[in-house]
Amino acid sequence: MRDFSDGINIEAHQSFESARTSWTALEQKGQWYPFQSYAWLETWYKTIGMANGWELRITELRSGTCSMLFPLGIRKQKGLRSMEWLGYGVSDYAGPLYDRFEPALMPDILNALHAAARAASCDVLYLDRIPAFCIDGSPNPFFSREFRRLHYSAYARRFDAAKLPAHTLSSKERYNLRRAEKKLSENSSMRFIVAESPEERETLTRHMIQQKRARFAQMRVPDNFAIPGFAEFYLQASQQPALPVHISALMKEESPLALHWGLVQPPRFFYLMPSFLMDADVSRYSPGSLLLMHLFETALARGCTFFDFANGDEPYKKKWCTIEMPLMYYRAPISAKGWPTFLLSDLLETIKRSPLKPALQKLKIGVRPLFLNF
Repeated sequence: MRDFSDGINIEAHQSFESARTSWTALEQKGQWYPFQSYAWLETWYKTIGMANGWELRITELRSGTCSMLFPLGIRKQKGLRSMEWLGYGVSDYAGPLYDRFEPALMPDILNALHAAARAASCDVLYLDRIPAFCIDGSPNPFFSREFRRLHYSAYARRFDAAKLPAHTLSSKERYNLRRAEKKLSENSSMRFIVAESPEERETLTRHMIQQKRARFAQMRVPDNFAIPGFAEFYLQASQQPALPVHISALMKEESPLALHWGLVQPPRFFYLMPSFLMDADVSRYSPGSLLLMHLFETALARGCTFFDFANGDEPYKKKWCTIEMPLMYYRAPISAKGWPTFLLSDLLETIKRSPLKPALQKLKIGVRPLFLNF
């Protein structure tokens, strides 16, 4: 632990075990997203992080009035060292844990993080996916005028007893869902299950991975599960008693027609990894939509007041969601080598937030197959 500006102390942990006591103590004192938990990020590091060469720099800041822990690591890309949140690729929201927060300390906190990044010989400090709201829906106090808004948002539905999710559908849509359920149940009944045993959780997780990979191939988009450690993360997390993993499926006999791998931490149900069987005779009846109806009911039964669709601007979210949550980021160059990356990244982010975004998305979709053919 060493002193820094105005009495803020910095301690950099290079192992999870070293940070465990402080981390788990802070988890008991606030409204944290499960993506910030010790169990989630330790599982991430043992699978994805280590397989992709991340270094740990879990940074603890202390002043006379508050303690903060930043789950940070160092990612190496194209000769640059970037200090970023742990959990890259699987954590929709990120941020520090703290016992209390004083906005007046933000300038000193950012200066301390710059010092920690310099001490680790980093070129860039990049903190992204900072949610505008805490898990309970209150404003996130960890905010600074230096933060900027990302080009995408997160979306959630706040449950309303006067208007259940199914009431969002038109009468025609409800009829189509009933018809789809009847068609999918022909010859043998269809049932909704929640995986309880370790064996069930592993089996359904493997089915989810298989279905997602088939979907990625059909859409001709990058396959996340080709990233080293990515599949192993979901398999290991599914077996973690400390994680609130919720795995469910619509089953016909022993075949999962649609699956969901997510998290339940009241007041939120996190809709993270939905998938469905890539079979034309099945997918035409929207088994994913039928599963979603069951998940809404499950979330309500578990006492959740928010159904969190997490980050990303997929069009279907606009149909169900009542809340758009801005996501913020902070990026700063630390070394001279980091300046070109900083300037280019901020320029690209600005373009993505501009009215050019829809045209750029169409262009990206149009040219992607050309590159995939090489």
